[in-house]
Amino acid sequence: MSSPLRLASFRWVFLLILACAFVCWTNRARIQRVEFVTGLVPTSAVPDAHSQSGYAGGLRQLIVPEHNDTSYQWIVQTQQMRSRGEWRLRHVDYDNAPKGRETRESSPYRWWLGFVSWLEQIFGGRNPGIAVEHAALHADPLLQLAVLVSAVIFARKFFGETEAIVLCVGLAVLFPFAGLFIAGQPDDKALTAFLLVWSVLPLIAGMRVRLQHENNDARARESARRWFMLAGFVGGLGIWVSPLAASPMLLGLGLGAILQGRFHKTFEREWTWWSLIGASTTFLCYLVEFAPNHLLWNRLEAVHPLYGVAWLGLGSLAGLAHREAATSARRLPLWLKLLRREISVTAVLALPAFLFIPHGGYVFIGELQATRLTRLPNSPVAANLLSWFARDGVNLVSISTLLPLLFALPLIWLILRRTKRDPSATASSMLPLIGGSFVALILACAKLSEWNTLDAALLLLLVGALALESDAIAPTRLLRHRWICVLVLVLAVLPGSLLVAKQAVKGQDSTVTETEVQALVERDLSHWLANRVGPAGAIVLAPPELTTSLIFHGGLRGLSTPYPENKDGFAAAVRIAGATSQDEALSLVERRQVTHIVVPTWDNALETFAALGTDKPQKSLVGLLNQWVPPRWLRAVPYRVPTIPGVENQRVAVFERVELQDNPLALARLEDYFIEMGAGAPAAAIAQTLESQFPQDINSLIARASLAVAVGDAAKLQGVLDSLIPKIANVSDALPLDRRVVLAVALAEAKHFDLARAEVEGALRGADEAALRGLSTSQLYRLSAMMKAFGLSFPDPRLRELALSLLPSEYRDRL
Repeated sequence: MSSPLRLASFRWVFLLILACAFVCWTNRARIQRVEFVTGLVPTSAVPDAHSQSGYAGGLRQLIVPEHNDTSYQWIVQTQQMRSRGEWRLRHVDYDNAPKGRETRESSPYRWWLGFVSWLEQIFGGRNPGIAVEHAALHADPLLQLAVLVSAVIFARKFFGETEAIVLCVGLAVLFPFAGLFIAGQPDDKALTAFLLVWSVLPLIAGMRVRLQHENNDARARESARRWFMLAGFVGGLGIWVSPLAASPMLLGLGLGAILQGRFHKTFEREWTWWSLIGASTTFLCYLVEFAPNHLLWNRLEAVHPLYGVAWLGLGSLAGLAHREAATSARRLPLWLKLLRREISVTAVLALPAFLFIPHGGYVFIGELQATRLTRLPNSPVAANLLSWFARDGVNLVSISTLLPLLFALPLIWLILRRTKRDPSATASSMLPLIGGSFVALILACAKLSEWNTLDAALLLLLVGALALESDAIAPTRLLRHRWICVLVLVLAVLPGSLLVAKQAVKGQDSTVTETEVQALVERDLSHWLANRVGPAGAIVLAPPELTTSLIFHGGLRGLSTPYPENKDGFAAAVRIAGATSQDEALSLVERRQVTHIVVPTWDNALETFAALGTDKPQKSLVGLLNQWVPPRWLRAVPYRVPTIPGVENQRVAVFERVELQDNPLALARLEDYFIEMGAGAPAAAIAQTLESQFPQDINSLIARASLAVAVGDAAKLQGVLDSLIPKIANVSDALPLDRRVVLAVALAEAKHFDLARAEVEGALRGADEAALRGLSTSQLYRLSAMMKAFGLSFPDPRLRELALSLLPSEYRDRL
């Protein structure tokens, strides 16, 4: 063979290398973007090999792109699995606090993420927790490379060069399918897509073997049977990983197989074996995942025996259809045929019927990210295809999404051309692939995230059309047809590939998006709150998406999260947010051991919860907090959003549950909050209320003195101190630490240094860890500054270290 011909025969290898290079380049750009955003704002997280997260205090650093809550959960669960040495995970306690909840996520993807993290640990020298964070950057891109390389080599070996080229281009750049394997956003949908491709390729190989040996050659039948069995096995693994994502494609294949039975090509045994092996794999995976203590029958969002039962019924119907179409097959008696058909139909319908009984309705809560087309930045989000087009119209994204539908054109042409001559021609063998694509198309129109499955189905349909027709068309026509298919492929993927490349280039821009800024703020808030509460931890009531950030970045616990399994936590959050009685709210909060309520300005989910919980949301707990009328068992804690462009007008209100306060103390602390947050008008209004209603109360006097210090009114300060100083000796020892610090600051500002020193000494004698953590940043800094000025120190050196650790670095530098 001449050199040019040898090079031509290996052009698919060159194309595969280019495709892998493109995938590596785009994902390298995405990884650099994640690392850039993650390191944009410094944090105080310290690596700790003994911590589950890899950082002291359970903190985490990674900024997951697009605030992907599903990725948060996979990372946390994999870290828990590795930390505790569990190979299966059935319970988590980070939400639905304090008791936690059952988790039904399947284990294979955690195993994959754990395996990649083990490689990160071995070759990167990182501790297990941090290794999982780094594995999140590489796990899904590695799956894309794996399916790309393996599928292309398989297609070249068993189909041909054109089929390999089609798979090579499609798996690398097809949009939105290529947006399924995103660095930094680990998700089991990537593993499901890998298994989906490999559940169809063996079917194509098996059907091709039978079409090449139409004389019922025994070796051909055995080879085809093995391919169908392999497809069933991989399909069963897909059901294990994500049944709600994998089952529609398998349903479409089965329906197409039934329709295929109307023609003379008999695949009765092959489809029977396909369903038998697939169902057996499903049963086995169910036992591996849940035996012996979690064999529940009321959850279909995870692998379940009913999927296997339905699969058996589907395969039986397909086999029966092929038997009836085969002229050489022995006919079944009528009663036996009817019995088999009725049993098979019942088995198939058992699965959808189970969905509609009360304990099966769980799956209709919806999957996360279901309304999002891809996980790429600025991806369209809509309820369905029609609402997306009605809102956005025609643009590059919509064109790139619809163009893969062109893959069906060569197949339509083939069917129309050949069925005129022979209705049982080769095209009929592609009916299972057509069925899978049709079901995927219906789902894609109803749910944007399903376009990824549709892309894979259409790509495999095109490969199947090329592979199955190769032995039924004259070489000259076959060559022409293949070039037409390649042309259609190029037209279909070109806009999408440009879009994927554009996203990669844009990711290298230093401009920070709104979603990234929000993630940075939430990480800072999480670290600050985790540092404040210390090892005791916190249980937080916050909007669901913010709760996931507090859990992930701060190692905290929460009630409501957007995960479908957390129905009880969601219901508890609605009840608390909508409680119109303070006693009822306190009872619910104590029952759930909630320590903090966090209300951000950029997320109004708690207001929505309040509206769901009562018909008078303005009188609900959240309504009162928004009006700054917190109950006396809540204390506002000052938190300043970090200085990041784009969040200048954003605020976060943090309320901490405390022992029931009397009115003067509650109002005084609320005034402290407004003073520290720079809100002078509300602080002055509270001071007037204290002066009019509690003129001689010690906490009222301290609060008024604090306001005088804040506004620089020396005369007002001295007037208040004239009434306050005579009371100090009798009551100051009974004051909480924060009140004594505020009082000492006021005395020092009025030049009463001896009294101020005495208050600082008294504060130090009564200080403990809980009291220090209860101080605001400003109060702790001022206490430390006065200690330095007066030459005082904590009796316990550990308290001094704690005080310094609670202060931000810029405050420590001043000291």
